[in-house]
Amino acid sequence: MNLLAVSILVFVRILAVVMTAPILGSRIVALKTRLAIAALLMMLAMPLVHVPSDLMTETFATSSWLPFIFSEAAIGITLGLGVTIMFSAASAAGTVIGQMTGLQLGETGGGDSQSPVSHFLHIVSIAAFALISGPALVVTALLDTFIQIPLTTTLADGPMMAMVTDLLQQSFMLTLRAIGPVLIALFVSNIVIGLISRTYPQMNLLGLGLGSNLAVMFMAVFLSLGGTVWLFVDDIETTIDFVNQGLQEASGSGPSIVSRPLEVLR
Repeated sequence: MNLLAVSILVFVRILAVVMTAPILGSRIVALKTRLAIAALLMMLAMPLVHVPSDLMTETFATSSWLPFIFSEAAIGITLGLGVTIMFSAASAAGTVIGQMTGLQLGETGGGDSQSPVSHFLHIVSIAAFALISGPALVVTALLDTFIQIPLTTTLADGPMMAMVTDLLQQSFMLTLRAIGPVLIALFVSNIVIGLISRTYPQMNLLGLGLGSNLAVMFMAVFLSLGGTVWLFVDDIETTIDFVNQGLQEASGSGPSIVSRPLEVLR
């Protein structure tokens, strides 16, 4: 019965990562496929699992094991979402670009309100993540957690909040860096249109402004696409290492990361 309990805890941690990590947690991946992947990874992880001695002597009871299940789920969700947060900056950058160019003027917020640019940047960043073997890096980091963080470990709130705050801050900075070239191009375009309006006030500036903004936006996006996409995938290993260090600190088995933000680790 104790072996069954250990297997359940391992499966919960792995399934939490599979459900939240990029690509593995995508909606296009069927639930049965995710469960099968989690079961396969559980078999690979079992030899690496460090089981506390008192765990093997306790009697399995649902009420006493529920906190352990939630703790394992928190570890997996933190690792999966830690990577996903960085890639959400790509969609956020596309949304901001769509709003600046008027692509979302006619949308009312019902259904999927993402702009085509947001979809495009998200798909390209995920494709680049797959090309650099991102899922393999996430799986490797997941298996490492079973060596570094024993089962039934309780995470401290303070280090977890510090890590999530730093990840959100870095995601926001990535969004600003991604929209920078497009923002500068649109700024120059608006200045040119303003000069033209002063010279030829009889021109239809509304149609000219929207058309020119769209043309400038598409040109700026495609010219800066390579650098923009690699903003989200170039530091993926550093991000995963940062999340792992945060989990170790929260579990009491690693150094503090409060004085070592994500930018320093780069």
